[in-house]
Amino acid sequence: MGFWATLFIQIIFAITSFILVKKYFGLWPGFFCGIFFATQTPLIEWGFMYVPLLSLLFFFLCQKTLNNSKYLPFLYLLFTFGCTTYTVFYALSIPLLYVTFYLFFQKNLTLKTIIYSAFLAPTPYLTLIIFDLRHNFLNTKNILNFMGAASGQGEASGYFIKTFFRAVEYSWLNQPLPFIFTIASVFILIFGAILLFPKYKYFVISWVLSSLILLSFYKGNISEYYYSPVVLLLPIFLSALLVKYGNFGKIILIILTIFLSLTRFYLQYISKPGVNLSHKIYVVNTLDSLNQKYSISYELPLGQDTGYETVFKTISKNYVADGTSELYTITTKNNLLSGTKLFSTGLLDIYKR
Repeated sequence: MGFWATLFIQIIFAITSFILVKKYFGLWPGFFCGIFFATQTPLIEWGFMYVPLLSLLFFFLCQKTLNNSKYLPFLYLLFTFGCTTYTVFYALSIPLLYVTFYLFFQKNLTLKTIIYSAFLAPTPYLTLIIFDLRHNFLNTKNILNFMGAASGQGEASGYFIKTFFRAVEYSWLNQPLPFIFTIASVFILIFGAILLFPKYKYFVISWVLSSLILLSFYKGNISEYYYSPVVLLLPIFLSALLVKYGNFGKIILIILTIFLSLTRFYLQYISKPGVNLSHKIYVVNTLDSLNQKYSISYELPLGQDTGYETVFKTISKNYVADGTSELYTITTKNNLLSGTKLFSTGLLDIYKR
C-alpha cells in the first residue's frame, strides 16, 4: 500500500502543479510543470513524499495571503501540518514570518485574523503533543537536536552550500550535470523572483534563502532533499520566464518538455547503474579491513543510496551510524569529489573526506 500511496501523492502533485501554475502563469508553463513533476523518479514511500505537494500549495497560498490577510489562519494551519510530515518544512517558517510581518506593517491584520491563526496553528500538533507527554518529549528533543549547532564530527560548516548546489544540480535529471547548469539555475531563481514577482520579490527571496539560512546552523551531514521547496521553483520560474518571449519561448518549452521526459525515462528504465548486493558487501568488507571506526555519506543519484544502511548494520564490525567517526563517501564511478579516493568496485568509488 505504501507504493500506491506514493503514486497517488505524486499524481496529485503533478495535477496540482498544472492547475496552480496555469492559473498564475498560463497554459504552457502549467503543462510543462505538470509533465516535469509527473516524470520525477524514483517513487519512494516515506514522510518526505508529502513535502513537494505541500510546499507548492504553501508557496501559492503565501501569494494569496499577501493580497488578502483573511487567508493567514489557513496559511499557519498548512505550515504546521506540513511540519508534522517532515522536518524540511520548518525552513518555511522564514517566508511565513515575512508574510506575517508584511501584513502587520501594511496594517492589514485584524484581531480576529490573529486569534484564528493562533487557534488553528497548533491543531496539527495535538497528537504529537499527546505523544510527547507520554514519551518524555521524544519528538521535541529530536527537533531541537536537529537544529543544534553540531551533530558528531559531520562536515565543515560550509557544507550546506555545497549540498544546496547539489540539490539544484540533481533537480533536472536526478544525476550530476556540468556546473554551468547549476549556475544557470541559480540565475533562474534570481530573475524569477525579480521579474515574475515584482511586488513580492522579497518574499520569494526569503523563500529561496530559507533553507540556506536555517541549515547554516547545522554542522552535520545534510541531504539535498532539504532544499526541495527551493528547487521545485526552478521549473516553474523557467517556464514562466520563457513564455514571456512569445512563440520562441513556447518552442523552447516544448523541446525541453520532450527532452527532459525522454531522458528521465531512459535514465530510470533503460540505463540502470547495475550496482547490486555484492558491490555493497565488497564496500563494507573493504572498509572493515581498515580496522577503525567509520561513518558513511553518499554522493549518488537520487534513490540509489538505498540498501547500504542495512548491509552496514548487519555485517560491519566498525560502522558507526551517528557520524562521529572517520567519514567515507560512496559515489558513482568517475564522479570526482574533494578528498582522497581509497578504492573502487568498478561501479562505485569510495573517498576519504
